[in-house]
Amino acid sequence: MSLARKMLRAQQKQVHRVVREATGLVVLGEQLQRQGALYHALRCHYAAMQQLGEGFLLHPAGKRACFLSALAAYQLRIYDEAVLLMEAARGADWENATVHYNLGMLYGAARRPADAADAYRVALALDPTMVAAENNLGNTLRELGDLEGAARCYERITARDPEDAAARYNLAHVVLLNGDLARGFHLYESRWEVDAWVAEYGRRDITSPRLQPGAPGQHVLVHQEQGVGDTLQFLRYLHALWRLGYRITFEAPVELGRWLRAIERPGLAVITKGEPIPAHDAHIPLLSIPAFLGTATEADIPPALDVPVRVPSPLWTAPGDMRPVIGFAWAGNPNHHADHHRSAPIEQLAPLFALSGRRFVSLQVGARAVELYGALPRIPLGEGSEILDVSAGLREFESTAALVRACDAVVTVDTSMAHLGGLLGVPTFVLTSWLSEWRWQLGRTDSPWYPSVRLVRQPTLGDWPSTATEAARLIEAL
Repeated sequence: MSLARKMLRAQQKQVHRVVREATGLVVLGEQLQRQGALYHALRCHYAAMQQLGEGFLLHPAGKRACFLSALAAYQLRIYDEAVLLMEAARGADWENATVHYNLGMLYGAARRPADAADAYRVALALDPTMVAAENNLGNTLRELGDLEGAARCYERITARDPEDAAARYNLAHVVLLNGDLARGFHLYESRWEVDAWVAEYGRRDITSPRLQPGAPGQHVLVHQEQGVGDTLQFLRYLHALWRLGYRITFEAPVELGRWLRAIERPGLAVITKGEPIPAHDAHIPLLSIPAFLGTATEADIPPALDVPVRVPSPLWTAPGDMRPVIGFAWAGNPNHHADHHRSAPIEQLAPLFALSGRRFVSLQVGARAVELYGALPRIPLGEGSEILDVSAGLREFESTAALVRACDAVVTVDTSMAHLGGLLGVPTFVLTSWLSEWRWQLGRTDSPWYPSVRLVRQPTLGDWPSTATEAARLIEAL
């Protein structure tokens, strides 16, 4: 055997060994990834790519390692790196619809919605039956403000499968944004069949039958769902149901239970979630009552329920201090799927605090309340103004309600404070993301749910300073 042939054979053996070891690393990394050991999985995939050298994408193991490492980085929220890796995987496997679909998800996580939409379109061109890509394209177009395009995506899915819950649920948001309450609330019922929604809010194990039209006099369990703001918004429907002759037990969120006992009357009782549920004839989730009652137009929306506030405000005012009190909140539930759009960095509300002669009172509760102290040195205050924190006195929600009622106005992002201010009839300026929640509809500055609420909308996505400037102008005009 010639020396050249021996050298070639040795080289081939070396290549086979490298590929075999790299493949083993990818298999191990994939196993670790399934077990949730993401950092270790990422190290395995990187080691496999490094072992294969600069041409790693020419090998199936290298392509697989690149694809899986992108998903692991995504799960670890290293979004920019995840995008670079998936872009590389796409370049090596352009005809793979799954790669384009996953790249769309990574672009979305990296706040690149236009690129995400393009990736989903390519995935659908390669595989028109990929429902997940169609659904995500609809969500992305909605984020980009193309509601008609989003609706077309969801409707293409439901045309193929009328029972597709995710598409129906997403279509509900578009329909409600456009003010079609009858169709919107009907579609909104599909939320209970959407895995992601159930994972976020949970499903109740209630064995009684669902409430059906007719049979007034039944004892109905109305159970809370979603957040505190949703509960405050839809409380009004308890009274509407009660007036039809149903006896009601309302299961309130723990945060609201004690305060909401103030609405009790004969035939309407309130318990707190976790307390024993009394015997009853039927049940209905709180946000399902609009569809049950046939809410079709704004005229069908009942007025907000009057909830008495029986405790004093924790805010102390010196005798003779006539400065207006402005409550403010900058952040909502950090676990909400859209919190990155709804909450604002407190420093970006600085134009509000530049108003003179005001007492600004923080209504922020929870973990983010402490952000106020780090931001205070960077917030220039108007002459004669001050920022106060009385959170130590907000031991329960009724105390927060008492503080809001003591305010001359409230400025808040889209969180429970928006609903609390509206419920109590306090002039409330809601700073809404350019990606408005369905309840605030499109384009309007008023709200069909609360006469005292004024909507201040972002001119572009993420532009909180402009909304704060506009809110300050409106407050100055009060």
